[in-house]
Amino acid sequence: MEESSSRPRALCCIWGELRGILVTLESLLGQVLEPMGADLLVVAQRALLDDQQRCQALRESLGDRLLSAELYDKPDPEVFFGDGNFEDMSKIKGNWINAGNTQVLINHKIIADQLSSKGLIDLYDLFMFTRSDFMHLIPFPPAGDLLRCVGRGDVLTQAGHEFGGVNYNLAIARADTALRYLLAPYETIVSRSLPNRQKTYNIELFWRVIFGQKCLRNLRMPITCFVTAESTDDRTSWRKIQYSEEHQVLFKYEVQMEEAFSNQCAWNRRPEWTILRPPLGLQVTEAHGQARRLFGLQLAETVPERAAQAATGSKREAAAEKKAKAACAEPLQTPAQEEAVEDTVEDGDVEKDGPADVEVTTEEAVRFHGAPRKGWDRYFRGMHCNARNVITWKGRGSLPEPPKTGPSSGCWLLPTSDEAAVAVAQQQDALRSMGWRIVTSEVEVLRDLGNKVRLQDFAKVSAA
Repeated sequence: MEESSSRPRALCCIWGELRGILVTLESLLGQVLEPMGADLLVVAQRALLDDQQRCQALRESLGDRLLSAELYDKPDPEVFFGDGNFEDMSKIKGNWINAGNTQVLINHKIIADQLSSKGLIDLYDLFMFTRSDFMHLIPFPPAGDLLRCVGRGDVLTQAGHEFGGVNYNLAIARADTALRYLLAPYETIVSRSLPNRQKTYNIELFWRVIFGQKCLRNLRMPITCFVTAESTDDRTSWRKIQYSEEHQVLFKYEVQMEEAFSNQCAWNRRPEWTILRPPLGLQVTEAHGQARRLFGLQLAETVPERAAQAATGSKREAAAEKKAKAACAEPLQTPAQEEAVEDTVEDGDVEKDGPADVEVTTEEAVRFHGAPRKGWDRYFRGMHCNARNVITWKGRGSLPEPPKTGPSSGCWLLPTSDEAAVAVAQQQDALRSMGWRIVTSEVEVLRDLGNKVRLQDFAKVSAA
């Protein structure tokens, strides 16, 4: 599909088996590909007797918008991961590496290989990775808007259906992040680097842990689609296909289906998206519990009013006007300057479990404590810093300013959450230009019950 050189290009990639595609194709085209201005790449596993006919239906319906539709036989995991890696990692309990989910992880590696070998990472700005049996009810934003929503290292997924981890069934990332996301499961298995081998992992929690290892940040958007089928007898690896009399559709997960239709009603009342910059913590409720999650995109009908104000820049403009009046000299910021301000804070929020309707804003005061802390010296042996000039940051709000009372050599900035570690890794140059010395480390994130985070290996810092 030909695109204007000035228009961001998007590519939607379908992985897994070609289940349900005969009934979902129309919604895929009308709600995903056309609104985003996206092309389609299908890299699917042979599983159904009529797989070739399904590929032909895609070619006839999509024409030049379909780059290719390729089928491959399911690999043997022992051979695919090599050197006994699969056998060793299979000793870690949980469904994350059972027969079906292992193929999901393999799918992502094979798509990564396809994107690299075909040079598609350089041709497209934005990538979506999803399955074929999603019935889409709400149109996605254009690719340009989604690029404003996700930054480097961000992966946008749909809220809910997370089971304590990441809902990997639909993911959106920029070109500079796509391969890091796709290769993360494979690299973790072949390096045998999954922490806490005594823990039981479902596949969603596995994704959540490797997001922390790979410095990826999970942003959410509302549910806009649900898993459907062509008949109640369709092949399914989990749950049974059911029929909804109310909506007259087939579905696999009732809560997911009901949430998608509820969001469709909100869209019909106000067909508009709100990009949340910086991302906003909003409540997500599922059958297994509830938590506050970090959203980068939300329906305008349901986003809190104060968040909408922050997203449109009204708070930022008011702060700029107040500063200008106080200075009695400088004019208000231009739109280009306001955009630059947004770019500096888009990675500065935090995701954590908490009570409902708690909002983190860029105006939140970040408190720093430079006093000595008992036991910190063991983290900094051999380093040119000590507890007296180490400042902690949890990742909330905009990038912190170094304290004016700090030593002339500069203070060290130490991230104390995985979100803060990602933000620091993404914006090291900006932080150093502000006068910070960065504590770089490899961060191991172990999220047990209580959502606890453990940070390790702080001794690997290089003296600035």
